Amino acid sequence: MLRNSSSLVTLLLVFILIGCASGGNQPVAPQASDTAPETAADSMHQLWGYWQCELDPATGEINMVPARTPQLHLNIAKPVDMTMGMSIKVLTDESDPANGLFVVRMGITHPFPGFPQFSAFDVRTILITTAGHSSGGFNLPGDNDPKVLNADGYTRWWNPVEFPVPGLLGYSPGIHGIDPPEDNPLDSTINPYKQFASALTDYYKVNYLTMIPPTSVLGRGVLHDDDTNYRKWEIVFPIIDEKLKIYFNYAIDVSWDMPSDVPPDVPNDFPLEANSAEAFIVDAEATSNTLWTINGAPMGGGELGLEIEIWDWQGWLDDYDGQIGPLVVVSPYCEFQEGVMPSIDEPGMGKAILTATLTGLPSATGAIPVYIGVTAPGTSYKQGAVEAPDVMVAAYNMIYVDVAVPECEDNTSDDCISAWDIGPEESVEGILCPNVDETDWYKFHVNTTGSASGTISLTTSETSDMNLLLYMGCPPALIDNSSNPGNVDEEIIISGLTEGDYYIEVALETDNIFTPLWYKLTTSITGIGEDCTYDDNNTVETADAVGLNDIVYESVCLDGDELDWFTFEISPDAIGYGTIDLENGHYANNDIALFDSTLTDPLFTGNQAGTADEHLDIPSLEAGEYFILIEAQESSPVGDRDFTLVMGLEEIVMSCDDQDGNNTYLTADSIELADNKTGTVCHPTDPDWYIFNVPEEGTDGSISLDNFDANDNDLYLYGNPAEPPIGSSELVGNMAELIVVPALVGGTYYIKVTASSEIHSQDQEYELTTDLKVAAVDMTDFYVHAHIVRSSTGTDPATTPDKVQQDIDWANEFYGIYFDGSVTLSAVTYIDNTAWLSATVEETYEMWQLYNTLDGSVNVFYVDDFPDMAGAAAYAMIECEYATEDYSSSYIAMSDWGTDATLAHEMGHAVGLLADMYWIDYGYNCNQISYCDTGPSGIYCDPIDADMGNLMYWPAGTEVSDYWVSVDDIIMNTPLINSQAENMMYFNTEFPDAFYMP
Repeated sequence: MLRNSSSLVTLLLVFILIGCASGGNQPVAPQASDTAPETAADSMHQLWGYWQCELDPATGEINMVPARTPQLHLNIAKPVDMTMGMSIKVLTDESDPANGLFVVRMGITHPFPGFPQFSAFDVRTILITTAGHSSGGFNLPGDNDPKVLNADGYTRWWNPVEFPVPGLLGYSPGIHGIDPPEDNPLDSTINPYKQFASALTDYYKVNYLTMIPPTSVLGRGVLHDDDTNYRKWEIVFPIIDEKLKIYFNYAIDVSWDMPSDVPPDVPNDFPLEANSAEAFIVDAEATSNTLWTINGAPMGGGELGLEIEIWDWQGWLDDYDGQIGPLVVVSPYCEFQEGVMPSIDEPGMGKAILTATLTGLPSATGAIPVYIGVTAPGTSYKQGAVEAPDVMVAAYNMIYVDVAVPECEDNTSDDCISAWDIGPEESVEGILCPNVDETDWYKFHVNTTGSASGTISLTTSETSDMNLLLYMGCPPALIDNSSNPGNVDEEIIISGLTEGDYYIEVALETDNIFTPLWYKLTTSITGIGEDCTYDDNNTVETADAVGLNDIVYESVCLDGDELDWFTFEISPDAIGYGTIDLENGHYANNDIALFDSTLTDPLFTGNQAGTADEHLDIPSLEAGEYFILIEAQESSPVGDRDFTLVMGLEEIVMSCDDQDGNNTYLTADSIELADNKTGTVCHPTDPDWYIFNVPEEGTDGSISLDNFDANDNDLYLYGNPAEPPIGSSELVGNMAELIVVPALVGGTYYIKVTASSEIHSQDQEYELTTDLKVAAVDMTDFYVHAHIVRSSTGTDPATTPDKVQQDIDWANEFYGIYFDGSVTLSAVTYIDNTAWLSATVEETYEMWQLYNTLDGSVNVFYVDDFPDMAGAAAYAMIECEYATEDYSSSYIAMSDWGTDATLAHEMGHAVGLLADMYWIDYGYNCNQISYCDTGPSGIYCDPIDADMGNLMYWPAGTEVSDYWVSVDDIIMNTPLINSQAENMMYFNTEFPDAFYMP
């Protein structure tokens, strides 16, 4: 997402010259100038036109006239009106007017034919609609506003509400323009759009742009100067009072920047600033959803988890570092948490995966629309000095998210014994449910220092009838009540309350309603009393000693006695374990924390909301001194807050014989990539550490731990011991532990073996095995070991190292462009064997068995020819072990007939880039995929699979560009899948999740 550029100033001058030129409909060529207008824009977005449209449902015809400024927001309507072709046609066969659905085919012709320097990028037609809702500073469509069923995305650009200023960079009427009627304003500020590009057609989704290399002639969403592009809209117009509401406007947005050469190489002579700064694809889905609300009441909550796949030109061609800002998530029916920065995962190949979880406050149930915007840091909608939002530019998409109604269920506060605490000045919201939970109880305490007075009030929803009652003591004695009929609010005025416990009951009167009903209870009471009982254990230095099984009764107070400290010890040669509980008393919101003698970060904490008791599970504590902190929280009312500290710890004396000395990563023992070590561990505080080094080429494989007898040990892999492990295995019992090691880059790594978190007091034996091999960094970064066969005297080699490097270079370019991978030649060796110069299949297999390397490289054997495979240039051996990441199991045999492309083709088989996926999809077993001999040319295990095309069939060609995607490939309307690109496209389209990833 490269950002703003001052080169737009030049573009302004270019189009000013166009507007002043004579000579009919043809624009003049741009002239260089160092003079800039006073109002320069900060964005590469330009308005290419603004059309007002009226649809006649009887005839299906659309009356369309330019309504506002064209090119670059300059008031030069005439050139664009005269040169730009735009057409809209209703496809009556696909429309359903009775239900408001119209399928519209729109065509756009580039307004400057013959001028490739004006090639347009990210051209978008924006449907400007009415808005029935306002939320989060946005006007959003409601139920009675048009909806687009197949939008490519949503944008804030060019809505008339936020971009209203006429003039150089704002709106002015076009030659036929008229304003919309005042009673039907087009005021939506986030509107749907369709993208227009030379690579797209009526039938393509915008995602097709991701299949085209950005550097190709159709790349980067370009609309060429000599093109007309057509796209389909599916629009549902509202039906109000049995009449269609079918008034709407279109704006055309375009991005552009000055090319480096004229005529330019399109798109490569245009800088990345020529594309839109925001993402051109935003695909979002809800991965988790706990949103809920009660209709008719301001009560709701929950969280929405999102996974967002974005494609962005600048991120694709550079990287996504610093290219993504906070999310903008908005809905007409829910207020979402603002300013959430998503986590970013960059798998390569152009896209980034964003994840985030946001809290929400819904106001409606059912499926609600949610607009999800991904912002571009360093950008702004501000166009020079004119009025426009001065916020980060964002790309939006819209999904529907379900909001549930909470189910009626009984809670824990149905009488005075289980009453919840409430403070003297506090508001709480609650829910009651007829026939399920018809009463809620609250309590407060008045100290001896005075009498309390004030009010207790109850607010309910429009459908609720609830009563308010005040009691003293438990069992309760009624003091006062408020029982107004209907949904009238209730209030109790109190005065002169003396020392004691008081209880508030909220009781439901409503009948025949079977959904939760909301209320808000508010206390405004003074004179409760603020006395504190002070003690002397308020610091670590004065902490009270407690035993491992003691029970302590104490209190804390917000007014001067906020902290109580306690200390205990675990004996030498022992391990402590068990529980520590904090039981809170009167309205006490107290929390607990356990520290070791360093008093830095707590080992364990209990911080449940409100007055809930706190519970600590302690799996193990080493010998030494520990400290417990009890702290009154701000939400606690004033006065003493009673608590009970319940110690439930035990000690077990350890009998470990730990003589290995590798208990820390600083004293770790060395272990090789392929090695075996035995040892003993006794307790999680007695781990064994190992260290190994990964060479620059990287490595992967597995690390396993065998546990003997009833031992239960766990296994961890670290890159940095101070950070969380990058791999772990924590199986229950004495099951063997296994870590399938991800691709590791060169560097130092650590292995930790430890007894499980269960208490163990004796040594536990284990056997640690490393099975790591130098290999490619990932599935599409390959290393090749070339073996060249020659005569027994070392003459007549089947090929030369230069020819091998030529094959490598071609494969590297192919995998780099199409799979974001690489191919590197790791070694060239010779095999001197006269019999193998012309090798049979059986001989090449024998050759592989004798000479294949185990360093992770793909083994490639070059011979003169294959006498039992007439016409063959190469073939690949695929074995199932590769699917479990044993890279050494695949090899390729090539004859000197092979051309550059042959190696990349056979690698596709050998490394399983497509083959693994193929047998996964079609249920083939490993023997079939490796050795099946039925079907055409012995390729298929089932002849009917010939209709799917060869696993990696390529037509003849010597350039990488020969193997890309044609229009026929993508539509796949030909009877045969007859190109490498078409085969890839088929599987990528039909089986998007089938590609094997390690």
